[in-house]
Amino acid sequence: MQEFQRRGIALYYQVESYIRDKIMSNEWPSGYKLLSEPELAKELNVSRSTIRQAISDLADSGLLIRKQGLGTFVAESIYEDDFISNYLPDEFGKKHTLLSKRTVPSSLMLSERLQLSMGMSLYEIRRARMLKNEEVPAIIETSYLESARFPQLLDHDLTGEVKLYSLLRVHYHVQMSSQNTLIEPTVLKPDEAKILHCKVGQPVLLLVRTCYDAAGKPFITTKILVRPDKCRISISTKY
Repeated sequence: MQEFQRRGIALYYQVESYIRDKIMSNEWPSGYKLLSEPELAKELNVSRSTIRQAISDLADSGLLIRKQGLGTFVAESIYEDDFISNYLPDEFGKKHTLLSKRTVPSSLMLSERLQLSMGMSLYEIRRARMLKNEEVPAIIETSYLESARFPQLLDHDLTGEVKLYSLLRVHYHVQMSSQNTLIEPTVLKPDEAKILHCKVGQPVLLLVRTCYDAAGKPFITTKILVRPDKCRISISTKY
């Protein structure tokens, strides 16, 4: 029987961590049906209210799914990889939905990242990306590029399985040679929460990726919002 501390860390949080570990280790794989709340409470030697709180929090974060009359199940598709160097290979899904495309003036942050003067014209391309065959987006990508360098870019098809980097390489002969990624936590705004089917204010990962061409000049910056229940980052270092 699993033993939990009775003082210090809240019991429901300990149960939540226990269930999360089972999911992340794949001991409870996608589609796995959990025991009922009374059964779990007996199994873990805690109250039903503790189980209910833990399951509620994990369902809100997207790790668990409650199905009326059927029970509680582990949600589908959690992607884990060296996210920084290998940004979602095709086998994990490459379907995109175009959310918006427009021309905007460069802000201070974008000007610094793209080494441009403030106010210069940029293309802003906002897309949602799905994992595998899922229809609910796991990622929101907002990319910024200098419009003068990539004329008529917004006229291209930017939906479905179109890769932005491939489009830049084929039509504009720009090859990525290196990239820099900043990772920080943030919370979802109302429009982002609606797209990702999450709660407003839910914590998410924000990756700001800037890519450089063969001459070492930055040519694209992308803000990447990642649902934490769908993707995990692992970083490998060789010595």
